[in-house]
Amino acid sequence: MLQNDLGLETPKRAAIYSRISQDRMGNELGVERQEEYCRRWAADNGWPVVRVYRDNSKSAYKENVVREQYEQLKNDIENGYIDGLIFWDIDRLTRQPDQLGWWLRATRTYGLLMAEGKGGPMALDTRSPMGIYFLRNRADMAEYEAGHKGERQVASNYARAKKGMLFTGARPLGYRRERGKVVIVEDEARVVRAVYAAFLRGVSLDAIARALSGKPDPGCADIPRC
Repeated sequence: MLQNDLGLETPKRAAIYSRISQDRMGNELGVERQEEYCRRWAADNGWPVVRVYRDNSKSAYKENVVREQYEQLKNDIENGYIDGLIFWDIDRLTRQPDQLGWWLRATRTYGLLMAEGKGGPMALDTRSPMGIYFLRNRADMAEYEAGHKGERQVASNYARAKKGMLFTGARPLGYRRERGKVVIVEDEARVVRAVYAAFLRGVSLDAIARALSGKPDPGCADIPRC
């Protein structure tokens, strides 16, 4: 059953929003997959997509993270440029119940229609109390899952450290694993030492970044290009 069979409107200018929290390789494959699902949904349901908003390697759970494309999307909705939104799952849009409140108000204030690209042919029900109830429950669960994952990771790292086990996850700059031991990578360690020494003597992070890029400010000559 298509969303039009439910008596719902079809937006004039729909957008796609895609996001993943971490992209260590920087290849944007995750956000591209989400976009493919959303474009398929749009084609099947007659929603004209005029713009795609991507926040790659951006958390939706941490309150201090600024998602530039997310904020641009909200501005475009407020200004009447976008009246339909497709995302792969509600937790791609937000993991914060307070933020979900903004989107529910947008459906009333700006007539915004929303749909999940993975959720089959039906658009999200934001017009009934039951539909809003389920959306709020899912946002609460997404927030809980993100927080619980963080607790598990902290506990795991603490337990590994107590047992003298090696670190997991991304390799820290200046170290590598070698035959079950942590070994210092001296050329990288030289960079780390220089960065910390500069920071401790009051050099700004911007100046350090420029020095690492090969454009050292006065007082940063000891920071090697990296």
